[in-house]
Amino acid sequence: PLGNESKYGYDEVGNRTGITDANGHTISYTFDAAGNITSITDPQGNTLKYTYDADDVVTAVYDAIGNKTSYEYDFDGNLTGVINPLGDQMSLKYDKEGNITGVTDPEGRTTAFSYDGNGNVLTVTDPAGNVTAYGYNGEGDVTEIRDPQGGVTRYGYDKTGELTEVTDPLQNKTTFTYDGNGNLASETDPLGQTTHYKYDAAGQLAEVTDSMGNAVKYGYDAVGNVTSVTDPTGAVTRYEYDTNGQLTGETDPLGSTTRYTYDPAGNLTMVVNPSGQTTTYTYDENNRVVETVQPDGQIIKYTYDVGGNATGITDANGTTKYEYDAADQLVKVTDNAGNVTEYRYDASGNVAGEIVNGEE
Repeated sequence: PLGNESKYGYDEVGNRTGITDANGHTISYTFDAAGNITSITDPQGNTLKYTYDADDVVTAVYDAIGNKTSYEYDFDGNLTGVINPLGDQMSLKYDKEGNITGVTDPEGRTTAFSYDGNGNVLTVTDPAGNVTAYGYNGEGDVTEIRDPQGGVTRYGYDKTGELTEVTDPLQNKTTFTYDGNGNLASETDPLGQTTHYKYDAAGQLAEVTDSMGNAVKYGYDAVGNVTSVTDPTGAVTRYEYDTNGQLTGETDPLGSTTRYTYDPAGNLTMVVNPSGQTTTYTYDENNRVVETVQPDGQIIKYTYDVGGNATGITDANGTTKYEYDAADQLVKVTDNAGNVTEYRYDASGNVAGEIVNGEE
């Protein structure tokens, strides 16, 4: 790239201590004596902190307001537990080869895994006892998947290991062919309809022709950006880019052009439609949209918490507010009319209940 350059800072032992983007916003890093990252501070001063054990393995992460996520390990260094800021724990078990044999969620529900001698997954058993089984060829490619209902999906391959056919439990078959470079050349669906693919000398997709003979063609510039798409009727849509590969113009087949501009950090700052109407975008130090101005002059503002969660969206009708728990789960939404929706979660993070204006 010729622009949008970031600057990097290093300490005396070569650890990267800072990244400053083209807008002058800096992310800072600190390290311990072993070279482990101990903190990351964003441009707004919000800091994530990390702690490690004697083996330099992460044992805890603290978010910007002190919420702690803990990690536990066995003697072999395998992760055996994750405890979120709410105290909910996920547990993992392993076999002697280090393969995961069980994952237990905070609700106590376990998903079990078994393996063959090559470390390929043979079966996955969900908490309800439903088993999905897998078969393999000598190269380790999946040749069949048997679902809990007994339905089998089969996969075939050529000598180079390319997938050549997929047959579903109802015996519907989809087949694939490839060119000499390994690019997908055709795909035939269960109805016998074939789509063909052609590529240019650089291996870029140049043409797609459906079973009816309708072709879509693609053109590229010297660095691989799509510069034109020609539909089956011959209508062409053209694309322009800046030196950073960012889309700056899109012209439809009728000659109408939409223009795009960016700030030095690569954030989209303005869209000008074919009628000359503009939509503008403003960003904070963390490159998050904080304001948009629509073509009709309407202003929409966005706010965030220190964890990056959206906390408010304000438009001409008022503000919708969002609240989160320590695990960053959305727990409350108050719309601009004062209607309140609250969410309850189980220990695994699944929505367990919804309360609207006090009524469940």
